[in-house]
Amino acid sequence: MNHRWLALLFVLALGLGCGGGTAGTPGEPIYSPEDGIYFDGAYVDNMKDYSIFLRFFPDGSVIRLQAVGTARTVAQHLTHGHRELSKGTYSIDGNTVKIETRGRAGDHDIEGTLYQEGDGFDCDVYDYKTETWSEERTFRFKELDNLPEY
Repeated sequence: MNHRWLALLFVLALGLGCGGGTAGTPGEPIYSPEDGIYFDGAYVDNMKDYSIFLRFFPDGSVIRLQAVGTARTVAQHLTHGHRELSKGTYSIDGNTVKIETRGRAGDHDIEGTLYQEGDGFDCDVYDYKTETWSEERTFRFKELDNLPEY
Protein backbone atom coordinates (compact mmCIF):
# COMPACT_ATOMS: atom_id res chain seq x y z
CA MET A 1 0.00 0.00 0.00
CA ASN A 2 1.55 3.34 -0.95
CA HIS A 3 2.13 6.25 1.44
CA ARG A 4 -0.72 8.35 0.03
CA TRP A 5 -3.23 5.59 0.87
CA LEU A 6 -1.72 5.07 4.30
CA ALA A 7 -1.93 8.81 4.97
CA LEU A 8 -5.55 8.87 3.79
CA LEU A 9 -6.44 5.93 6.03
CA PHE A 10 -4.66 7.62 8.93
CA VAL A 11 -6.54 10.88 8.39
CA LEU A 12 -9.85 9.05 8.06
CA ALA A 13 -9.18 7.10 11.24
CA LEU A 14 -8.45 10.33 13.06
CA GLY A 15 -11.62 11.91 11.73
CA LEU A 16 -13.68 8.92 12.86
CA GLY A 17 -12.23 9.09 16.34
CA CYS A 18 -10.15 5.94 15.99
CA GLY A 19 -6.81 7.61 16.52
CA GLY A 20 -7.53 10.48 18.85
CA GLY A 21 -6.59 13.21 16.35
CA THR A 22 -8.32 15.55 13.98
CA ALA A 23 -8.18 15.47 10.24
CA GLY A 24 -8.28 19.26 9.92
CA THR A 25 -9.63 21.17 6.97
CA PRO A 26 -8.11 21.38 3.50
CA GLY A 27 -5.00 23.53 3.49
CA GLU A 28 -4.32 23.03 7.19
CA PRO A 29 -1.37 20.98 8.45
CA ILE A 30 -1.94 17.32 9.30
CA TYR A 31 -1.52 17.19 13.07
CA SER A 32 -1.81 14.30 15.48
CA PRO A 33 -2.81 15.56 18.94
CA GLU A 34 -2.32 12.01 20.20
CA ASP A 35 1.36 12.16 19.24
CA GLY A 36 1.81 15.94 19.41
CA ILE A 37 3.48 16.27 16.00
CA TYR A 38 2.78 17.30 12.42
CA PHE A 39 3.38 15.00 9.44
CA ASP A 40 3.22 17.41 6.51
CA GLY A 41 6.39 19.39 6.96
CA ALA A 42 9.75 19.33 8.64
CA TYR A 43 11.09 20.25 12.03
CA VAL A 44 14.12 22.46 11.49
CA ASP A 45 17.11 23.32 13.69
CA ASN A 46 19.04 26.21 12.10
CA MET A 47 22.74 26.10 12.84
CA LYS A 48 25.39 28.66 11.83
CA ASP A 49 26.42 27.03 8.52
CA TYR A 50 23.68 24.45 7.92
CA SER A 51 20.33 23.20 9.15
CA ILE A 52 19.09 19.87 10.43
CA PHE A 53 15.72 18.70 9.13
CA LEU A 54 13.55 16.02 10.74
CA ARG A 55 10.48 14.60 9.02
CA PHE A 56 8.10 12.37 10.99
CA PHE A 57 5.77 9.75 9.51
CA PRO A 58 2.59 8.24 11.02
CA ASP A 59 4.17 4.75 10.96
CA GLY A 60 6.73 5.74 13.61
CA SER A 61 9.63 6.33 11.24
CA VAL A 62 11.64 9.52 10.99
CA ILE A 63 14.30 10.84 8.63
CA ARG A 64 17.09 13.31 9.42
CA LEU A 65 18.89 15.42 6.85
CA GLN A 66 21.74 17.83 7.48
CA ALA A 67 21.91 20.35 4.63
CA VAL A 68 22.50 23.93 3.56
CA GLY A 69 19.32 25.66 2.42
CA THR A 70 15.81 26.41 3.51
CA ALA A 71 13.14 23.85 4.35
CA ARG A 72 11.40 24.64 1.06
CA THR A 73 14.57 24.07 -1.01
CA VAL A 74 15.46 20.74 0.63
CA ALA A 75 11.88 19.42 0.89
CA GLN A 76 12.29 17.26 -2.24
CA HIS A 77 15.05 15.34 -0.43
CA LEU A 78 12.98 14.57 2.68
CA THR A 79 12.00 11.09 1.57
CA HIS A 80 13.05 7.60 2.62
CA GLY A 81 14.67 7.09 -0.80
CA HIS A 82 17.31 9.81 -0.41
CA ARG A 83 20.83 8.37 0.06
CA GLU A 84 22.39 11.12 2.17
CA LEU A 85 19.93 11.16 5.02
CA SER A 86 19.71 9.19 8.22
CA LYS A 87 16.71 7.00 8.95
CA GLY A 88 15.27 5.91 12.23
CA THR A 89 12.31 5.70 14.56
CA TYR A 90 10.66 7.89 17.13
CA SER A 91 8.48 7.38 20.17
CA ILE A 92 6.37 9.83 22.13
CA ASP A 93 5.30 9.47 25.74
CA GLY A 94 3.29 12.45 26.98
CA ASN A 95 5.31 15.46 25.84
CA THR A 96 8.62 13.56 25.67
CA VAL A 97 9.95 12.62 22.24
CA LYS A 98 12.78 10.12 21.70
CA ILE A 99 14.36 9.74 18.27
CA GLU A 100 17.06 7.37 17.01
CA THR A 101 18.62 7.91 13.58
CA ARG A 102 21.39 6.02 11.82
CA GLY A 103 23.03 6.80 8.48
CA ARG A 104 25.79 8.43 6.46
CA ALA A 105 25.51 11.71 8.39
CA GLY A 106 26.21 9.83 11.61
CA ASP A 107 24.28 8.06 14.31
CA HIS A 108 22.27 10.23 16.70
CA ASP A 109 19.86 9.89 19.59
CA ILE A 110 17.58 12.84 20.29
CA GLU A 111 15.58 13.34 23.47
CA GLY A 112 13.33 16.33 23.93
CA THR A 113 10.19 18.00 25.15
CA LEU A 114 7.42 18.80 22.65
CA TYR A 115 5.74 22.21 22.69
CA GLN A 116 1.97 22.33 22.93
CA GLU A 117 0.27 22.15 19.53
CA GLY A 118 3.29 20.39 17.98
CA ASP A 119 5.00 23.47 16.62
CA GLY A 120 8.43 22.45 17.88
CA PHE A 121 10.52 20.92 20.62
CA ASP A 122 13.64 21.54 22.68
CA CYS A 123 16.07 18.64 22.86
CA ASP A 124 19.54 17.28 23.45
CA VAL A 125 21.32 15.32 20.74
CA TYR A 126 23.77 12.49 21.36
CA ASP A 127 26.40 12.05 18.65
CA TYR A 128 27.85 8.54 18.61
CA LYS A 129 30.93 9.67 16.66
CA THR A 130 32.04 12.19 19.29
CA GLU A 131 30.33 10.32 22.15
CA THR A 132 28.90 13.59 23.47
CA TRP A 133 25.54 15.23 24.14
CA SER A 134 24.95 18.61 22.51
CA GLU A 135 23.78 21.71 24.24
CA GLU A 136 20.03 22.15 24.06
CA ARG A 137 18.77 22.48 20.49
CA THR A 138 15.44 23.80 19.23
CA PHE A 139 13.50 22.33 16.31
CA ARG A 140 10.62 24.38 14.91
CA PHE A 141 7.91 23.07 12.58
CA LYS A 142 7.77 24.35 9.00
CA GLU A 143 4.75 23.32 6.93
CA LEU A 144 5.76 22.29 3.40
CA ASP A 145 3.39 21.86 0.50
CA ASN A 146 6.02 20.37 -1.85
CA LEU A 147 6.94 17.27 0.13
CA PRO A 148 7.43 14.03 -1.79
CA GLU A 149 5.58 10.93 -0.71
CA TYR A 150 7.05 8.53 1.82
